[in-house]
Amino acid sequence: MFRLVANFPCTCPTALYRRWAGDIRTSEQLAVGEAGRTRNLLGKKFRAVARTGFRKPPSPPRPPPSPPKPPAKPRLPPRKPRAPQKPPALPPSPPRRPPSPPRTRNGVRLTRGAGRIGRLEVSFKQEYYPAQWGYTENGGWAPLCDDGSVGPDEAIFFCQQLGFKTGRQYYAAGISDFGADEVITPSPVGGLLCDGFPPEIPVGMIAFQNDDDPTCFLFRSDCSEGVLVALQCSNANFTTPSRPPPPRAAGPPPRAPPPPDMPDAIKVLDLEPNLVDAGGMRAGNGRVEVLVNTSAGEPVWAPLCATAEDLALFNPPEWGSDYIPDPVANTSCNQEDPRTNTWNTEVIGFIRQPVPIPNDTLPVNSEANLFNPAKYTHWVTVVGGKNESKYALQAMDLQVSTTPCATGYMYSLICQYLTMYG
Repeated sequence: MFRLVANFPCTCPTALYRRWAGDIRTSEQLAVGEAGRTRNLLGKKFRAVARTGFRKPPSPPRPPPSPPKPPAKPRLPPRKPRAPQKPPALPPSPPRRPPSPPRTRNGVRLTRGAGRIGRLEVSFKQEYYPAQWGYTENGGWAPLCDDGSVGPDEAIFFCQQLGFKTGRQYYAAGISDFGADEVITPSPVGGLLCDGFPPEIPVGMIAFQNDDDPTCFLFRSDCSEGVLVALQCSNANFTTPSRPPPPRAAGPPPRAPPPPDMPDAIKVLDLEPNLVDAGGMRAGNGRVEVLVNTSAGEPVWAPLCATAEDLALFNPPEWGSDYIPDPVANTSCNQEDPRTNTWNTEVIGFIRQPVPIPNDTLPVNSEANLFNPAKYTHWVTVVGGKNESKYALQAMDLQVSTTPCATGYMYSLICQYLTMYG
């Protein structure tokens, strides 16, 4: 940018300085001029470009506008605060193990328990005793009601039938009573009887298998308290006390005692020979004597008289062979032998044709086997109607007199014993 001038007209220092300074200013001016020329040239070029139509290339097109945003979802109302939750429940307990299979032997088994503990059930047999109700529920296995007929001795006996040495009664829920899981409950039996004759038709006879085992009957039972017989068997003596039985609900009031049997206050006698007619039509019939009190209060035997209604039953006389049920006859037969009235035996009394009182008089102390009216100081007649049987003739309306029967006839009957075998 600086140009040096080689030809200086003056060589003195002052002149040299001035020239050098002038050259410097000239160099600066030259530099300024060069810059101006450069600007002028650039301006000309730009103007030339403008005149020739060349332009700056256009900017790229703008991208299309974005689609409008969908409207915002409405905000849900604020949730209510949650109630405090209970802690999670514990997992259910594992199911109980199924009960052990019943231990069965000699018609006896323990069930609903484990090992040596369980509810006592028995099966029945029909041998030697056909008159039984039978038991078909629960496969023929009947639970026993704890009605007091099974005690300590019976508990030991049943455990011995199962092969143990000893045993005792056991009480636990679901064993000595029906459990909640038992949808169908078999009917209990009760009244264990291992000695004596059954007073009614039994459900069955326990199917013991040994010849020396007792004959034990069981009967129908409503088992109102719902307690069943359960056993705990063992081969060793127990060292701990047994569980106490559950509390029992108050039972119904005791029944009134049955009327007393009065077999010693009546006689049913065969007809003496002088009371049987020539044709023997009255053979097998009997007459009745009743123990009554005299006016002085002393007991005496009095023949039973026939009433006019009794005579009318056999008019005409050919009806004398009929067997007519009658409350007086039925009461007399059952009072004379009350033990015959059991579940499989029944005695029924029938009135027979009345017997005339003989007119032949015999000595009072005569030993002849004949009916002697002179031996009797009192006679008795049933009055007031005969609507139903009683436990004794003394419970009926009786009329006692010191003269023979007003009709002249004594009451006659026959007792028939009916059994299940015919």
